[in-house]
Amino acid sequence: MPTPLSAIGAKCSHEVSELLLKWPDIKNIIDLVNCCRHIHFFLGDVTKGVLSVIRYETCYQYLEYNKNGIHGFINTKPEQVAKKGLGGHCGTLATGLIISVERTISFLEGGCQEFYNLKTTIKSHIMLGRGQFHYEALKHDQEKSKRMARARAVTENLIRIALSIVNVKAAALHYETLVASHQLTGSDVGEFSHGQKQF
Repeated sequence: MPTPLSAIGAKCSHEVSELLLKWPDIKNIIDLVNCCRHIHFFLGDVTKGVLSVIRYETCYQYLEYNKNGIHGFINTKPEQVAKKGLGGHCGTLATGLIISVERTISFLEGGCQEFYNLKTTIKSHIMLGRGQFHYEALKHDQEKSKRMARARAVTENLIRIALSIVNVKAAALHYETLVASHQLTGSDVGEFSHGQKQF
């Protein structure tokens, strides 16, 4: 059985190898965002002089989780997070790199040295060249995906049980009995929402 370290390493190396195959075809920021699902580009209003931000979303979510203990809690603009930082990190791809209006225009057009420097920065971040932090963020993302998949499966099982009771027009009291019998047969029904009041 593969260890978590080797599983994450295999997943990461697979994603990196796919990205590196497409790397020469990336000519501007739009191509980069479309090619790498972890990179998010927040386009500012170029006409009003609002700055743009580019960040590595997996690392940002890891920082956010470490600071608040939950995902999606911080409701601030990407520009504010990039300026102020988060969890001791500031001015990195994890919190967001602020891009001036002039650089935003050149990144959208592509083919300039500044854009190729940005590609190099992102490539070194993705290739785990920045140390342990990116690896821990990938590990956290994989664990979160597993938890979400289990939660979805448990919810589907509980809904199936509830629907079967409704179909046979049984009393809500039988919900607990069916949940117990499904658990005994090996179905994953989770640890809560087993009472007739949740039915």
